[in-house]
Amino acid sequence: MQVQIIGTSDVVDLNYIDLRTGVNWIADFVGNAGGFGSPENGLIGYDDEAEMHIATRETVDWWLDMVAQYQALDTRLADARREHGSEVVDAYLYGNGYGDYEFSDLPAQGMALLDDFEAWIRADADA
Repeated sequence: MQVQIIGTSDVVDLNYIDLRTGVNWIADFVGNAGGFGSPENGLIGYDDEAEMHIATRETVDWWLDMVAQYQALDTRLADARREHGSEVVDAYLYGNGYGDYEFSDLPAQGMALLDDFEAWIRADADA
């Protein structure tokens, strides 16, 4: 999704590629998080005349950071699931409150839970 920075001619590409399918689902990601609306409210808007999404630099930078954090979490989750099995990883994560966080806090919380999971696996292997 291309987003023009308000007040400039700069255009930034926002992409969120699903690791399993290769599909770019950035529009769903932003929309599901309530990220579309008035740029004056820190959201991504749409300029009908220019036929392009628009936002402030601050908003675009925030979304770039969120995408990077979520994609890093996706990669780490995929690695853990591949190594230990989805059922084991998901049971541990969801049993410890994964998903019960605000949108912007979820990646950090997910990474912390994965740290705890890996420590639990190591302790179990050492026992």
